[in-house]
Amino acid sequence: MKDKKIFIVEDDKNIRQLLERIFILEGAKATSFENGGQLLKTLERTIPDIILLDIMLPDVDGYSICKKILEKARIPVIMITAKSHIDDKIKGLELGADDYITKPFHVREVILRVNKLLQRYENTSHSNNINNARFLAPGITVYLDDYRVAVDGEDKKFSPREFELLKCLVERKGRIVTREQILDDVWGLDFYGDVRTVDLNIQRIRKKLGFGRDDNIIETVFGVGYRLNIPDNIDKNMDKTEG
Repeated sequence: MKDKKIFIVEDDKNIRQLLERIFILEGAKATSFENGGQLLKTLERTIPDIILLDIMLPDVDGYSICKKILEKARIPVIMITAKSHIDDKIKGLELGADDYITKPFHVREVILRVNKLLQRYENTSHSNNINNARFLAPGITVYLDDYRVAVDGEDKKFSPREFELLKCLVERKGRIVTREQILDDVWGLDFYGDVRTVDLNIQRIRKKLGFGRDDNIIETVFGVGYRLNIPDNIDKNMDKTEG
């Protein structure tokens, strides 16, 4: 965490100051904001390594802020809120948040989750430097090195979660990947949500790629999970390109 730039968005002054002090003591460069508007203005000038975001803010709710954050850049986001209902957690995670901490929280838990999320993003960034283009179907290319998907030459906007899920299937092409495996790989072992989260993200991915329910490229293995089926001729072209 040392020297990492951490943004904290929290309207409760005591919690905001507590979190800022914690991260400064850990060696991080922490900056706090009392509302979402302040954060968004700052994001125009600088991008942090991670954002801790409260849901119940005085100007715009945290869900809307999370969506705007991820439209600007791929930044790790942890939601911190008193809302503990499973539907609230799922909503935040579906928007692209990486983790969810419920108030009241323990300081050590926050530090642990931030460190784990930062490490996960660093590992992902390293692996992306090794891999490059993957062809899924005629006109559809996934660029694993820069989190980009092109359909007929046009870049499609994917949330970080959607891309990680697609990447998870690409790296296991031809093999069944269970919903539980996807949750572990994409959302992390500390995720306490529902497997429905996977299904909803798969639906959005299919729609963005132009796949219908009857297309077999992202195959639903009922009761188990999903499998990515890349046509043989596409797979051969991919190998020639990489060679």
